[in-house]
Amino acid sequence: MLAPESSLPPDLLVKALLRLLLLALLCSGALAAEPRVALVLGGGGARGAAHIGVLEVLEREHIRIDCVAGTSMGALVAGAYAAGMRPAQMREALLSADWLDMFLDNSAYSELDYRRHQLDRLYFPGAELGVGPGGTLLGKPGMIAGQNMKLFFNRLLGADLGEPQIERLHLPLAIVATDIGSGERVVFRDGSLPLAMRASMSVPGLLDPLDYRGRKLVDGGLVDNLPVMEARALCNADTVIAVEVGTPLLPSEQVNSLFGITAQMIGILTKQNVQQSLAQLRPQQDILIRPDLEGFSAADFARNTEIADRGRAAAEAMQAALQTVAVPVGTYARWRQEFSPLQQAMLPIDAVEVAELRRVNPEVVSRHLRIRVGDEPDAARIEADVQRIFSDGYYQSVDYSVVNTRDKRVLRITPIEKPWGPDYARFGLRLDSVIGKQSSFSLRGALHQTWLNSLGGEMLYEGEIGQTSSAAVSWY
Repeated sequence: MLAPESSLPPDLLVKALLRLLLLALLCSGALAAEPRVALVLGGGGARGAAHIGVLEVLEREHIRIDCVAGTSMGALVAGAYAAGMRPAQMREALLSADWLDMFLDNSAYSELDYRRHQLDRLYFPGAELGVGPGGTLLGKPGMIAGQNMKLFFNRLLGADLGEPQIERLHLPLAIVATDIGSGERVVFRDGSLPLAMRASMSVPGLLDPLDYRGRKLVDGGLVDNLPVMEARALCNADTVIAVEVGTPLLPSEQVNSLFGITAQMIGILTKQNVQQSLAQLRPQQDILIRPDLEGFSAADFARNTEIADRGRAAAEAMQAALQTVAVPVGTYARWRQEFSPLQQAMLPIDAVEVAELRRVNPEVVSRHLRIRVGDEPDAARIEADVQRIFSDGYYQSVDYSVVNTRDKRVLRITPIEKPWGPDYARFGLRLDSVIGKQSSFSLRGALHQTWLNSLGGEMLYEGEIGQTSSAAVSWY
């Protein structure tokens, strides 16, 4: 018995057969779409250097990341990664960074003018208190302002060629901070990348909060130290790779100081929200990487190479799980190329602007600027100018940004005047000792009023009590 002949022309018959074959392959999963992968980098201070080692393994295994979220030190690494930095570049940047200098706000002694030299010789530098209405004493919001830290972020991200904006990055990014006024979680999905990193790393009591869009922002670890759900929602991820590097709580016998109690309180809040995030991971789909960081504290920035190696080892131990979301070499290479940092042209600066100030005369700021209109932007020269401005002592911080508009490049200098000024109480100690003779000491105090006129006039009321007692008033 002969089969009936097909009524379809041969070319249409071939197309129909190909469609049926394609449908069968799709149903069998042979052409299933590659999984969307979100990366979560948790906070942990210096322990966050482990993220770099993890990224090295992800790069080696060709793990394509579709979005990334980070908190605190994880925000620093996540931001640099989303901006196109390779793990090897991050490792080198952390190795070469002067971490001691980064956590100090002191200006170079050579940059101080004669007036500042005299004040620092007589009174404790940086120990001033503000004097408000009615003689109310006002303290600083943190031990350090983070001046050098913010400049490091600028340098790391190449902000002298244009401040990176989160919404313009090729890799979707979310950075978590905390509103210290309301306790709300604040997520940066747009805006300045260096400022978002600075906000997320503002450890309460250590670093000044960041004033941003009407909020006072501090470390995101207080509310979401491991932002799993934020990352999953950011790119509708099928798989979340979470890297947890949080610092364990101190034993009760080691919590015996004000600083220790504060650190423990922050640690308790962080541990609680991390546990909630870990419960959101799906065992069959998501991957948790927990480096062995025993013996490393959140302050061990000088040991960042060792910590990065621990992160690498932890990721290698999860190699089998990571390979389930790996992509072919060619696919990974094309993806990597897509969000590599764009090479920006070295266009000259068309304008230099100084942000509006409440008390300080803008000419006092401009006199420190060595970079001029027509010069090419240069990070080292801009930073030197910024530090000279900061050395005047009138500012909580001084920052810069390079804004590229359609037809020109603008360098903006942003000095933030001290909110606890312009009047200060200063304190000092005088100790005279000669071998074989009697020693003497005295206590010094002063009321220092600044910016009494547009020329920067100052009054200094001084008193000294002890072996030698004196009083003086000077106008500058």
